[in-house]
Amino acid sequence: MIKTFALQSRDGGKEMALNKISKEIIKFFPENKISDIAFEAANIVLYTKDKDFFLEGGDTVKEVVSHLKKRVELRPDPNVT
Repeated sequence: MIKTFALQSRDGGKEMALNKISKEIIKFFPENKISDIAFEAANIVLYTKDKDFFLEGGDTVKEVVSHLKKRVELRPDPNVT
């Protein structure tokens, strides 16, 4: 299950749902390839438990970058040995 995130705006106003971005990203990847999504400053970090996908998933990440116009990193899940 992918974690969901929400971010408060600085003025204490509306809550910006990052769930929408997460759902949009997941559409690009085969099922069960992304184990978690984290937002680190200006970067979106995707974690995968699939070693082969980590090594070969660069083209899919490029598609996401092109679509979202955001920095996206693919990292191995910390639980992968």
